[in-house]
Amino acid sequence: MIDLKTEYAPNSVSPPGDTLLETLEVIGMTQAELATRMGRPKKTINEIIKGKTAITPETALQLELALDIPASFWNERERRYQEALARVEQDQQLSRWVDWLDKVPYQELTKLGWITEQTRPIDRLRTVLSFFGVTTPEQWETLWKERAGLAFRQSQAYSIDEISAAAWLRKSETEAKKIDCSSYNGAAFQGVLQRARFLSREKSSAELYLQKLPELCRTVGVAVTIVPRMKKSRAYGASQWLSPQKAHIALSLYRKYDDQFWFSFFHEAAHILLHSKKEIFINNADGVEEEKSIIEEEADTFARNFLIPSDRLDHFIKLQRMRRGRPYLSADAIRKFATEIGVAPSIVVGRLQRDGVLEHSWRNELRTILSWDDEYHLVVKRPANL
Repeated sequence: MIDLKTEYAPNSVSPPGDTLLETLEVIGMTQAELATRMGRPKKTINEIIKGKTAITPETALQLELALDIPASFWNERERRYQEALARVEQDQQLSRWVDWLDKVPYQELTKLGWITEQTRPIDRLRTVLSFFGVTTPEQWETLWKERAGLAFRQSQAYSIDEISAAAWLRKSETEAKKIDCSSYNGAAFQGVLQRARFLSREKSSAELYLQKLPELCRTVGVAVTIVPRMKKSRAYGASQWLSPQKAHIALSLYRKYDDQFWFSFFHEAAHILLHSKKEIFINNADGVEEEKSIIEEEADTFARNFLIPSDRLDHFIKLQRMRRGRPYLSADAIRKFATEIGVAPSIVVGRLQRDGVLEHSWRNELRTILSWDDEYHLVVKRPANL
């Protein structure tokens, strides 16, 4: 005998009338008797059993009195049945979009743990749409293609996979929304940036990047997330406002050295401090030199000078002895200068390389390598001599 007072959890789409009919058979009551007990026409009871008439809250209350089965049970049974019918209808509507999954890096999304593996194509589609927070691929085109496609600085040399880019941005936003931030304070954020600059001198560790820096920024209204990029996304940083009082900086570790991480962080911080709250700024490693927008140049200049003031760097370079027409920059000299200005030696190396003072293959022994392992844990490989 079934326990009709327990919560109903159907395995298939069947009308509540099936349960009502089974109940009547179990207790030995006819439809006519039930109709008499409820003061309802026998036809109405028969239509409920055949699924032609829904169980209304009023009917559920009558069934509770007539059968001693809670009205909440019948209401829930009807609700779930109607939901199941709606889901079947939705499946039929979504079936025409299943081919869109061919564009989606589904296996990578499941490996990253961002979505749950599903067997049926229609369930895979529903899971992907839920991840992005849209109801159809058409709505994805309306929302995400514009956000993650047009916001990237595109180049002719590389084609960005828009769905991968959107997935990285979506995951970064989702993680940022979980961070409980104080209300944004611009002046306080500038003070935090000074402290973050000195953080670069601490011993590199996963805790430094994943905990200390985000915690520092959280206190002034800026959520910092570090999320692995997807293979076809070349994004290394993004910034936006999640609300008028909560900013978001997203980083991916696309660029492997720690000085590149810090430059990206301060570049995105510049967007938060200097630029519109209505835009999403996404930086993409497009692989070629192209003309940057004035806004991106401003962010680059802010990051460059905040980390290493140009006058201090120029003075340091002039003090170095010349070798073959170029200043000889020893590892010890770079370490000493980095200590004087309060940043990691790697940041000095990165700046010198970007400015063309150092060859890109020189002094990399002073730079820390950041990467993700197969389980997407942050791996920090520090130079042996630091």
